Amino acid sequence: GNGGAIYATGSSTISGNSFTGNTSDGNGGAIYASSALTITNSLLTNNSASGDGGAIYAATNLTLNADNGETIISGNTAGGYNNGIYMNKQNGILNLNATNNGTITIADAITSGQAYTLNLSGDNTSSINILDSHLASSSSSWSDKSVSVTVTGSPNISFEDNEIETYSVKSWSSSDTARY
Repeated sequence: GNGGAIYATGSSTISGNSFTGNTSDGNGGAIYASSALTITNSLLTNNSASGDGGAIYAATNLTLNADNGETIISGNTAGGYNNGIYMNKQNGILNLNATNNGTITIADAITSGQAYTLNLSGDNTSSINILDSHLASSSSSWSDKSVSVTVTGSPNISFEDNEIETYSVKSWSSSDTARY
């Protein structure tokens, strides 16, 4: 089935939890969310799914927060490949918000079957790290392969050793004093 630890059918909020070593023979090694999901200051490591979403399968919008703490996604696999998050909503939104010395680290692929938006936000005491990842949509339609990235606020952002399909980033805009 879906969701190795949690199968969430309504809007859900998870805070201060650790999901390690969960498995699913479907989608969502740790969490399958069919509605909006918000995760704050949590650890999702070494989870696996036979289908999509090694750590998280999001059927709609997903928000990851780090507020005076850490949210880490690392070491997860889906279908035998590195994968932390799978976005499965046309024009879905993945929000990464780090504030008050918070740090978000994603060291797994973020994939989707549809176009999606990646919103990065935070203050100048926070960090968002996307490391050794793959940001892409696997859709066969050219118009559905886009990843639109928006930055607001002034978080410290680190994109290191990532593979971003060159045709997939629609826009990269920022406000305030965002640093890359």
